[in-house]
Amino acid sequence: MKKTLFSIATLGLVTFSAIRADAQDLYLGARIGANLANQKTDQIGAFAPSYGAQDITNGMHAGFLAGLQMDYYFSDTWGISGELFFDQKGSHVNFHSEGTIVSPPQDAGPFSETGTSDQTLNYLEFSVLLKARFGSGDIQPYVFAGPSVGLFLSGKQHDNITNVQAEGSWTIDTTQSIPISGPLPGPALKKFDVSIVGGAGVDFKLGTNQILFLDAAYTYGITTIVQSSDAMIWARSLDIRLAAGILFPLD
Repeated sequence: MKKTLFSIATLGLVTFSAIRADAQDLYLGARIGANLANQKTDQIGAFAPSYGAQDITNGMHAGFLAGLQMDYYFSDTWGISGELFFDQKGSHVNFHSEGTIVSPPQDAGPFSETGTSDQTLNYLEFSVLLKARFGSGDIQPYVFAGPSVGLFLSGKQHDNITNVQAEGSWTIDTTQSIPISGPLPGPALKKFDVSIVGGAGVDFKLGTNQILFLDAAYTYGITTIVQSSDAMIWARSLDIRLAAGILFPLD
């Protein structure tokens, strides 16, 4: 992990140390948007509150992203983009269990457990992306790909569980901070999340050489974000980033 982070950091430093302040080549601006976050995980999820759930579905958790972006084009087609932004990742899980209680007799009868679990994970994200744009007019589509590293800042999980038994029903509604557990062996969040990013977008050049842009990216986590003594408990980030922004030429 340390070698991977060092390599990505070195790539970013080498890339931007070579940038010259050319108004046609170098741009600085901001981006804002949404992160449709999900996770590839073990059967029930690293922090799922349900035990023995029979029907589990993972869904997207809508989060917020915003930050800075610097683009440098070293030819009409090819460029490098560096992004530093706040990013909300996470997941949404629906689960359902049902069966029949046979003992003790006073509790005998059908039972069910239905609920949702929502994670919100806050990261400071840094991406270094290779970009290729096409065309020569004021509207230029582009594609991009590269590594991204997220530094975990904070997180929380909201669980809402309804249990129904012969004796009645009750609902448990809790919100806990993440890491949920303290010392291992319980699961906790790792400090870094390393991903590969790929996507496409379009630039709209204004008369003053400012650039408005819209883009969409898919990120695939190449490292597990969960720290646990149990190798069967793991999770990787799977996110769709949708963003818009503006870039200003630097003199």
